[in-house]
Amino acid sequence: MSRRLEAVNLKKPTAKVDGNGAGLRSDVDVVLVRPEEHLTNDEAVAALATFAAAAADRGDHDAVFQRDGELVRVLRVSDAEAKNGLSGIKRAAGSARIAPLPEATLRETLTRAATFQTKVKTDDGAAYKNTSPPVWTVKAVAARARWDGLPHLTGVVTFPTLRADGSLLQKPGYDAESGLMHLPTGAVDAVPDAPSRDDAARAVNTLLDVLADFPFANAENEQTTAHHAAAIAAMLTPLARPAFRDSVSPLFVVEASVRATGKTLLVDTIGIILTGEPIARMRFPGADDPNGEFRKLVTTVALSGDRICLLDNVTGMLGGATLDTLLTAPTWTDRLLTTMKQITAPLNACWFATSNNASLGGDTARRVLPIRLESPHERPEERDDFRIPDIRKHVREERPRLLAAALTILRGYYAAGCPKQAFTPWGSYEDFDRIVRSAVIWAGLPDPCLTRASLTVSATTEDDGVRDLVHGLKEMIDSHPMGKVRGSIQAGEIARALNSVTDTTNDPYSRIRNGLEALRDDSRGNLDPQKVGLLLRRYRGRWVDCLQIQTGPEVNGSKTWRIAAR
Repeated sequence: MSRRLEAVNLKKPTAKVDGNGAGLRSDVDVVLVRPEEHLTNDEAVAALATFAAAAADRGDHDAVFQRDGELVRVLRVSDAEAKNGLSGIKRAAGSARIAPLPEATLRETLTRAATFQTKVKTDDGAAYKNTSPPVWTVKAVAARARWDGLPHLTGVVTFPTLRADGSLLQKPGYDAESGLMHLPTGAVDAVPDAPSRDDAARAVNTLLDVLADFPFANAENEQTTAHHAAAIAAMLTPLARPAFRDSVSPLFVVEASVRATGKTLLVDTIGIILTGEPIARMRFPGADDPNGEFRKLVTTVALSGDRICLLDNVTGMLGGATLDTLLTAPTWTDRLLTTMKQITAPLNACWFATSNNASLGGDTARRVLPIRLESPHERPEERDDFRIPDIRKHVREERPRLLAAALTILRGYYAAGCPKQAFTPWGSYEDFDRIVRSAVIWAGLPDPCLTRASLTVSATTEDDGVRDLVHGLKEMIDSHPMGKVRGSIQAGEIARALNSVTDTTNDPYSRIRNGLEALRDDSRGNLDPQKVGLLLRRYRGRWVDCLQIQTGPEVNGSKTWRIAAR
């Protein structure tokens, strides 16, 4: 007899059978369906919490969690989803993602968690008959937004990670301390509880050895080691990310001077060491992102709980408001177009990008840790002198040893008491500084952030482009027939004027042309009005030499652009 039945003073059934002869299950709670719906729903939540906690501890697929006011579950990516992608993101088969719990699945889970009974009249008085969960209970439980006793899910990992106190989460299943569900994708060699600095140095050499075929930049001087150090930092960051307090991780940009140098292969190598498979990847739609495509992708990443994401083969400028936001804010807020519901979810992903000679937006550059590859070969795709010919296969086979080496560096740094390292702090990335950057330096490598010195040139390129755009726009307004009349000019008029010039050696609009070409995301084809308008909108309101791009009055329903001075 359940204590819940006793609490409402109902007579114990004379026989524990329902109308079909099915007995009560002794291993689950009993939920009594009665007119006091809130009591029935409270019992259903309590039974669900008991069932979900046990399933989560075992790492079962039946586990149910609460996350930011929603009921969720953890799914494995199917072969079909891996082949075709989902919502613009390609993930490896078998990788884990968080998904909303459908009401139909909640109903099914409630029948696993409890026996639902209703009181019926019989010739002998009253008895209890097994029944299905009422629709109103399923809907009420789904809508509660807070479920007492149900495990809170902060994320899903498929590899051991660092907790906030420096201990390692290695046990499979749900970890109540961190809120993480650990679903390991393979074995990992033992990691000492208190590795020495020598142990960490040996671990560094183990990881550097597997990266030896990659042509890191400036191989003849100290900065080569900095690029190696940045690659090791990129490997350690996803492992340490759960220990971050309030800040996020930087964007690791793997760039090269020519194609086929190994940019994506380096990211895949890191991903396979961590997860056993290449990491989730997507296309970067451009800094302007007029249709909000990239924002939708980021929303999917936040809701799905992806831990590592790659923007692969970026062309044009890498930047924009969405990218800058996700590299600064630990939570993500957006409105779902299907329901118009506003969602807020933790953004725990570590982001990578690959590009040939990446062009970075000025605001994005300060959020980037570059890793540069420079092949000495004219045709890198024809290279045949690899120490490890099939590195993907190699790191899959050696993953237990390599992953343990990465964990040893982090655990050793904490075991040593997290000794403070000497470097200039990186604003907005305090947790990265405190854990990853410090651990890399402590283990004997140079400061990985030394590679950021090369970013000054990239940021200056954008600054020069904006300066040409602003001054060039002023010159065009002052000389263009309609611009002189109105004091402003339409994007279409700018595009037509630029495209009408056939002799670029005598170009009256060379300065605005240079600015637009430097700042545009694609370098092919004529400039059309939409591209011109997007670039003007991107830099509207930015002061350059006491001049500022502003919107002017509309003409025939189209926006105009003008220059204000101060």
